[in-house]
Amino acid sequence: DGKTILLAVSLFCLNSSLLYYSSEVKQYMSDVFVCLLLYYLFFKEHQNKKMLLLSIVGSLCIFLSNISIIILFTIAIVIIRDGITQNKTNLKRLVLPLTTWALSFGYYYYMFINNHPNKKSMLNYWGESFMPINVFKISFWDFCFYKTKMIFFSLLSFDSAGIIALVFFTIGLYNLIKAKNKNILFLFLLPILLQLILSIFKLYPFDLRLILYQTGFYILILSVGIIDITTWGFQKIKKGWIAWIPIIFPLMVCINLFKNYPIKVEELKNSVEFISNHIQPNETIYIYYGAIPAYKYYTETKKISFKNPILFGKVSREDEIKYIKEIENNKNKCWIIFSHIYDTENKYITNYFDVTYKKIFSYTTIGSEVYLYDMTEIKKNY
Repeated sequence: DGKTILLAVSLFCLNSSLLYYSSEVKQYMSDVFVCLLLYYLFFKEHQNKKMLLLSIVGSLCIFLSNISIIILFTIAIVIIRDGITQNKTNLKRLVLPLTTWALSFGYYYYMFINNHPNKKSMLNYWGESFMPINVFKISFWDFCFYKTKMIFFSLLSFDSAGIIALVFFTIGLYNLIKAKNKNILFLFLLPILLQLILSIFKLYPFDLRLILYQTGFYILILSVGIIDITTWGFQKIKKGWIAWIPIIFPLMVCINLFKNYPIKVEELKNSVEFISNHIQPNETIYIYYGAIPAYKYYTETKKISFKNPILFGKVSREDEIKYIKEIENNKNKCWIIFSHIYDTENKYITNYFDVTYKKIFSYTTIGSEVYLYDMTEIKKNY
């Protein structure tokens, strides 16, 4: 239906989650790209080349996105189901894509996933994003409640109007089930179910960034519900204004988008600008380890150019005193740049230096902090 497609595209293009992660050049955007690309190849009418294209592109996508295997598995299930129900004898065509996908994923798993050195830390980090399996425990229902809220309030960018989106999504889902549109239901719902199953076994978390590729699934089903209710209401009441109801939803998304525009999370550039306006030639700069990737990015893109000595901090979450020792190796005036701060490590460091050395400057912006300490003489023992 043209109205459903137009509404879905508008909600997709105005989605603040998609815009934010694309503007941040996050890897999660490759998940969205891969999902759209694979479904495009699956739906496009090129029967003679479909399996060859899916084989080649699908194998490449495995190395571009962690969720590609979920989408490929879903497509394979739908193709097999269609082949069986329609009594087709050409299921042999599946041998090529399934073989290439399996070989590519096997190689990818062996090289990049198997015995990964950060597995333990990642399991701890994503602990609350793994679905509990026991439905008789409150943790299971807490997970369902908060993840549903996450999807309709945050992922779909409806904010406090997320409950309205949930209602229309439920209506759209019901109508698709009633219409027995099995292929659409499979393609949209199976990836969601598969990721939830993976999260149960702690193989892949279910969280906002990691389900970004599912945004289109929810939006399309939501759009079906909105258009169906609008059509039904127009037929019953026969008032022209009812036809304008779908416009309300893109407007709600727009309000949420521009309310938070421009999006600011960790404004390292502001901190660097402050230092540039005050730094002297004999002063050193210490960069907290969380700020290093952003600092290097701006350096490589010529946004930052310091000629002062630079000290790059190292991760020491198990032994925070090492941060102090790193900085104290410098005996001059030292600038400390914080960004992407873990826990309260910045407070630990600054509390020590505040009582030990003279603080000359301090500057705080969104997600970033800057301090200048004179370390030429000790003010007080810590």
